[in-house]
Amino acid sequence: PPATSLTHFKPQALLRGIRRLKGSGGPSHLDTEGLKRVMGNKTFLKQEQKILSAITSITNKISAKAINREDVEPLMAVRMIAVKKKDSGIRSVGISEVMRKVMAKTIAWAIRDHIKQVTGSRQCAGF
Repeated sequence: PPATSLTHFKPQALLRGIRRLKGSGGPSHLDTEGLKRVMGNKTFLKQEQKILSAITSITNKISAKAINREDVEPLMAVRMIAVKKKDSGIRSVGISEVMRKVMAKTIAWAIRDHIKQVTGSRQCAGF
């Protein structure tokens, strides 16, 4: 898809992503329910607009061009947990930050038709 189609996300697109999201929190331990409580609470209306504006701005920037990993390192951090396997092994699971999940889901939703076209009949989770 043309790059310009991914650089003009509106705050409402991110808010829709927040409402659809489910999951645990990353290193900050802010989970999706906590973010939804802040974003849906009239007491935090001014903060909601600032948060949405910031997330929208970052999403537009990362979808428009290549960025240095160092610039988004905190966003890329994960909380690692160990899960016991049936065969007595251990599987490591990384849980990413909620903001990263929101941005990734919003971008993926915007390009879902292109993803389906490129991947053909292969399974694409969430599409």
